Amino acid sequence: MTSRWQFSSQGWRNPSNPWFRVGTVEVTTTILIVAIGVITMFMYAANTATFEPFWFTTPKIRSGEAWRLATWPLINAPTISGAITLALFYMFGRDIEAQLGRNRFLGYLAAIIVLPAAITTVISLLGDSQFETGAAGLRLVEFGVFAAYVAERPHARFFFGIPGWALFAVIFGIDLLQLISARAWLTLILEVLVVVTSIVIMRGWGFADEVTFIPRLAIPGGPNRSKPPKRARRSFKSKSGSSPSKGSGSGTVVAGPWSPPTATPNEQRTLDELLDKVASKGLAGLSDAERRQLDELSRKMRDNK
Repeated sequence: MTSRWQFSSQGWRNPSNPWFRVGTVEVTTTILIVAIGVITMFMYAANTATFEPFWFTTPKIRSGEAWRLATWPLINAPTISGAITLALFYMFGRDIEAQLGRNRFLGYLAAIIVLPAAITTVISLLGDSQFETGAAGLRLVEFGVFAAYVAERPHARFFFGIPGWALFAVIFGIDLLQLISARAWLTLILEVLVVVTSIVIMRGWGFADEVTFIPRLAIPGGPNRSKPPKRARRSFKSKSGSSPSKGSGSGTVVAGPWSPPTATPNEQRTLDELLDKVASKGLAGLSDAERRQLDELSRKMRDNK
């Protein structure tokens, strides 16, 4: 029982690894946020007033409580829709985190939380006292992560074969209509800004190639999406089949300070296949054995450089 719940932070410096492990559970950014959401549900039920200082409320922020720009998604009320939101955030968040890496995913979340909230607060200055808004919970952030997922995988299919983009459009559209009927204009602006910011960041980091109606801005700090390395050429011969070296008529390979091959042809082929799979499905698409094989081949190629 003790080993089952043992805490371990080994390997946390690698952005592909979780922050830490509790037994067999790998605690990533996605799991950590979902866990906080579940905990706050119980705390919210015990005393709602405890979380009032953390809600997103434009008058409070304008009066100097700037921390509300970042804390509002961490408060989740104990409702069925709140539980569904946490489940969807986990489903889509772990895929995006596998592509971006632990650190960049955390920065991505910070951007889609703080930037839209700050812009909405500035816009609230243009209206009267009725033009105010408040927000709490992970629902709007989950819309942003959902949008990032379908922007990167527009042809993904969900239940009954419904395309991901169509499912997102329906759910997001209904939510916007509800906000319009309630005349909650600033909340509507905040929700739209979260989604737009999410896709703009993904586009700027080299993802969401098919969402061409949104410009691809140069956003620093994105992951390297370079193509898999090409297979090494096995020989260097002229068209006549002989070596191009001077004074030689034989068919020998050119002598020179060439580096030894970094991998055998079979290992290179396996590495290319794994990299192609990562490019199409992300690290989450690899099995544990494939991840270990990718690490071993990558390490071997680095050591032979």
